[in-house]
Amino acid sequence: MGYCFTDLINTCPNDWRAYIEHDFVRQLGAATLSEESFRHYLKQDYLFLIHFARAWGLAVYKSRDMTELRHSLDNLKTIVDTEMGLHVTYCREWGIDESFSAFS
Repeated sequence: MGYCFTDLINTCPNDWRAYIEHDFVRQLGAATLSEESFRHYLKQDYLFLIHFARAWGLAVYKSRDMTELRHSLDNLKTIVDTEMGLHVTYCREWGIDESFSAFS
């Protein structure tokens, strides 16, 4: 059974509105979030990316066929080779090194 993202939004409209209209999201979008909060967000997002990559690694391991294997590997490589690199560069621009990460 497949679903679309819009199905999830339509099923839980109040939760969706609370998510996209949260004060943090509004401040982030308006560039009014405190620097301390933004730096904390960057660190948390980097840690999320590490664990998200690990989840895709598990999906690679558990793939049932070559199509799933390729799809999962493509997602894993995008996170590791692109997203994390961009994020590390952005963190450095904000004076954050990788010493806080799970790999330190």
